[in-house]
Amino acid sequence: MVLLSRIAYAGCLLLALISSPGTLRAQGPASDAEAGAARTDTRTDDDAGVGRLIAALLGDTPLERDLRQLTREIGGRATGSEANRRSVEWALARFRQVGVSAREEPFAGNLPPMAKQNSFDVVSKIKIDEVKNAVNQALKEVFQRFDLKGTNSSIELDDKQAKLVLGSADEYKLKAVIDILQSKLVKRGVSLKALEYGAVVPAAKASVRQTISIQQGIPVEKAREIVKIIKKTKLKVQVAIQADSVRVSGKDRDTLQEVIALLKEQDLGIDMQFENYR
Repeated sequence: MVLLSRIAYAGCLLLALISSPGTLRAQGPASDAEAGAARTDTRTDDDAGVGRLIAALLGDTPLERDLRQLTREIGGRATGSEANRRSVEWALARFRQVGVSAREEPFAGNLPPMAKQNSFDVVSKIKIDEVKNAVNQALKEVFQRFDLKGTNSSIELDDKQAKLVLGSADEYKLKAVIDILQSKLVKRGVSLKALEYGAVVPAAKASVRQTISIQQGIPVEKAREIVKIIKKTKLKVQVAIQADSVRVSGKDRDTLQEVIALLKEQDLGIDMQFENYR
């Protein structure tokens, strides 16, 4: 439906361009100079019209966005596969969004048995409980450190917002507090790649503070980078972005292990784990 609408739109646009008054010329005898000028004007109008047509068809259109979502986020859609199920759900939602009544009907025929698909998910999850433990241990050391006494140093965890707020008397003391926290996080098995540091800003009572965000889930740009890395290998696997994770599926378990080993070698600036291997 969307494709037919886009084709109809393109056809109408093309007809409009062809029949545009700017490309028509008065009939009747004309001198060579007039004829040459008319041809030049016609080519100019035609070139501009073609440019407008290309921009309309290849620009940021609903069709282009739909195709990008189907190919990049849902990926290959073999019959009976998980990606096929997601594509059906996406299509139903898309039709309803544009006001078209649509429903899914069960397939009544007999499909040949499909080869078993194995899969795993690439995720980036931080255990907040371990972060809490690290914060408590860090605070104990901060309060015991002689060089930090009287500096009003603090570490606060907002687990709902997944962020830390650290404060101290000055940037030098704040750096010492951060070093303590980092050492405790590492001991609790929390990767420092999950931390995103904000700017150091002035705070009350001539102190400074810094907010550290805790990355939960794989950002979209990183997920696309993972997909690109895997597809570049030409390995026989399917890759699909699922919200804040990436699913990799394939028939051969050894091939999936190759993908895991490959991703472990990459430095994407995020901590990755591999879950739901089945």
